[in-house]
Amino acid sequence: MKYLVNNMLFKTDKELQGFAKNILYNSGVNSVLEGEDLKFMIEYFEKLHHEWIDKKGVGLLRIRRVMDKVYGKYRAFQIERVDNSITDISYIIANIKTPRVGKDFKQALRWIIEPQILDFKKSVFAHSNIVKCPISDEILRFEECHADHSNPTFDEIIMDFIKINKLTDLSQIVSISRDNQTKAELSDAKIANQFYEYHKSVAVLRCVSPNANLTRKKRSNL
Repeated sequence: MKYLVNNMLFKTDKELQGFAKNILYNSGVNSVLEGEDLKFMIEYFEKLHHEWIDKKGVGLLRIRRVMDKVYGKYRAFQIERVDNSITDISYIIANIKTPRVGKDFKQALRWIIEPQILDFKKSVFAHSNIVKCPISDEILRFEECHADHSNPTFDEIIMDFIKINKLTDLSQIVSISRDNQTKAELSDAKIANQFYEYHKSVAVLRCVSPNANLTRKKRSNL
């Protein structure tokens, strides 16, 4: 798909998103976008972001380069409005072009079970500094270990949970995006707690290498 943004032609999503990323990193953290950078990103968001109207709110004052609040090692764009309110705004095209209820639901469930994942990794490395990946035979340290759902897969766990609890409209469970909400969340605490316990009872985890884990994720359908 071709895009025309600020009188510049981009042939692919990757090319366009790469240009936006360059703007994000071409000046220091907490710096304000100015000139052509600002014009480009405003048009970028106007044309691509399905929540742009909500993001700019009562009126856009400035766009700032900040550190991502979740991971703390990547950058993000931050919207500042004329009423002094602020919110984050993603530039990742796959995340902003259309609503993605299924993916947001899955992401929210991943955050719910994060304590279980961390406990699993700690138990794996409790008696050794290294383990072997069962898929690639790579030797892994704690920071390199990805917790993989072997059987059932994470998608299978989610689908079974949906069926058991007769969840028919995920949009009613995934919380509406709020200012400064940097990750998907569930709006129903009862469902969140139920999934935490369900996952704990059925998940079979194993420590795999990042490459092996990404290869398996590419086959994911949810």
